[in-house]
Amino acid sequence: MNEQEVAHWLERALADLRLRVQVKAQPLQDSPGDYALVVMLNRPANAALNYEQLTAWFRKAVASRYPQVKRLALYSRPMGQQQADWKTQVRLGPGLTTEGTLQPDLSHYCFVLDRQLLTADLPQPSSVVRQAVLGFHGLTSGQKEEVLPLLPTLFRNPSAVSTVTLSVEASLWLEPLKSLSSYELRLLSIWLSRYCFSPSRTLADLDPAASGCKTGQAKRNYRAPQGGVALVLASFAGNLTVAAGLTLGLLFGMVFVLALAVFGTLEGGLSFGSFLLAVLLALAFNALVFFLSPWVMDWIQQSLYGTQWVSLGEIERRSPESAEVIERVCRQHKLKQPKLGLIPDQNPTAFTYGSLPNNARIVVSEGLFTYLEDEEVATVYAHELGHVIHWDFAVMTLASTLLQLLYLPSLGLCARSREQ
Repeated sequence: MNEQEVAHWLERALADLRLRVQVKAQPLQDSPGDYALVVMLNRPANAALNYEQLTAWFRKAVASRYPQVKRLALYSRPMGQQQADWKTQVRLGPGLTTEGTLQPDLSHYCFVLDRQLLTADLPQPSSVVRQAVLGFHGLTSGQKEEVLPLLPTLFRNPSAVSTVTLSVEASLWLEPLKSLSSYELRLLSIWLSRYCFSPSRTLADLDPAASGCKTGQAKRNYRAPQGGVALVLASFAGNLTVAAGLTLGLLFGMVFVLALAVFGTLEGGLSFGSFLLAVLLALAFNALVFFLSPWVMDWIQQSLYGTQWVSLGEIERRSPESAEVIERVCRQHKLKQPKLGLIPDQNPTAFTYGSLPNNARIVVSEGLFTYLEDEEVATVYAHELGHVIHWDFAVMTLASTLLQLLYLPSLGLCARSREQ
């Protein structure tokens, strides 16, 4: 392409005496015969330009005159300056409608690994995330194309995103998102992916009027009618003390039998001394595991699931009612606030462990906040606190710690066998 000829034609067609056009044509390596066109608009320092109209005009003009141009980058700067203070990039080609307005193809944008989240029935997000998605919808096509390439970086490392070269509107939308928490950014990545996949359905999900809800209320039509039935438990299964005693007895017996077998083998037969040593060893081992289990489980959780420890304030950002429940239950039962863990995974899960109420840990996954409503998440936390109040969490911790200690070596053996 003759760049000087393109620049002269654009100036004549634009018919704006305030503007001087410079053009640079670059062949596309991935598409032989096609070009990317870079257009610099030099304007007087006091000139006020309508960039949305200019972008629409350039899309139509370039696409009709130069069909071999598939990508268009527009820049604007005051005359005499080197740096541009506005830019936008657009694609030309199949997206051009008969009216000459390019509608960007958003369907190939997806910022989440789990593609099922694009069509799953999710509860409404927080107001911050909802307003961000609706604000993205309100951007022009050119502004959307400005910010879309920056979003993967935003979700990975918000501080690394620069908005200096963006248009004012795009910058005003993107800049506040850099201060969102990692959880809010995760939700935003899901809902923006859903918007790109199906804008109309996503907007219907986010619009309370369209869903028949009052302002500020989430949809509840997917919830089953609530009711209750009395559950009759057998006396044995319903007695936590008996069940806990049986579990401790089985754990003691497992270690005792193993120790007795070892001592019997070493001594060449069973004796009262080996029996007594096996009893003492089983008691000592179970007591040691009982008191060390919280820290052993911390290490296991971090190694296997990447558990992150968060403050009550962080939980409150995700579920205000959950934070209120934790504070109220701990105050009523004179409990020390449990250590709160968060697993960065979208599979909903929650569990509690510890040896004493004062060192209890409650761990949940991020999926819990994604798929459940506020009061439902609070119910899960109340359930886990019930384990702490009734002490059954300590028995479960002892049992699971022993099993996890046996499970980890098996993982290592499996990994080694696969390598061989």
